[in-house]
Amino acid sequence: MTDSSPFQGVSELRSWVASGGVVRAGLPANFMSELLASLSIFAVLANNLSESLVRIDARWRDMGGDNMLKASLGQLLVLLGDTVAESRHATQQAMSVKVAGNKVFGRIEREIATHGKQIREMTAAIQTSEERMEAAAKAAKEASDKLNAGDYILHGLEAIFTFGQVDKNRDNLNKLNTSIAIHKGEAASQRQHRELLGVYKAELVALRNGVERVLTVDQTMTQFQNDLVALGPLLLPAYQQIEKSEATSNLKVANIHLERARPKMDAMSRWIQTLAIT
Repeated sequence: MTDSSPFQGVSELRSWVASGGVVRAGLPANFMSELLASLSIFAVLANNLSESLVRIDARWRDMGGDNMLKASLGQLLVLLGDTVAESRHATQQAMSVKVAGNKVFGRIEREIATHGKQIREMTAAIQTSEERMEAAAKAAKEASDKLNAGDYILHGLEAIFTFGQVDKNRDNLNKLNTSIAIHKGEAASQRQHRELLGVYKAELVALRNGVERVLTVDQTMTQFQNDLVALGPLLLPAYQQIEKSEATSNLKVANIHLERARPKMDAMSRWIQTLAIT
């Protein structure tokens, strides 16, 4: 059974980068250049493998009759040998993807942790700004009460004799209102910064999940290579039987070997779409 998840992960990760994901995550443009280069090479090799499997599948399904069986099998075995060589190259490249991916994965984890810490610090700063704004608002209300016109009417001459104090209260109220505006602006700016950090962190989490998927591409390629290599011992005996003699008995034995190979060949055809990385 094919595991398409890592290969889908390669396509999705490349699409995420192409859509501007690196910028949305607040990362430098070259943050994952090594991994992207490895993925690009791997994608080419995987697509080449997919095309080779198409040829193998076509040759298998168009296997000639008894008179053409030897030639058809010979062509199939040649195609199979070439594809095995391609798969080894692709598997080696998958290892390079894993090495580069592990480096990026560690950096992403550190970035996520840093952003999480900054978000917590920003939340605390917002709370401090809001508390200071509330304290200034409370003090401003008290200062405003002292400047209430009704108080001057009520106290009459007292207001005249305390005119200097009234000016001080008015100055204090103006300062408090300015302080309220400052803290309000600080809180708004801090919220905006926290929101941006949240966007960065969300994109980083998406990137981490995407990179994590491609980290198993080497295991899946090894599985594919093992399945591919296993076809040789199943098909070669059929060819050898025909090569000995094209007698009816040998053809029957050859067809028995081919039937044994059929489930593996059918399974191999399912890799065609899996390896076709966009």
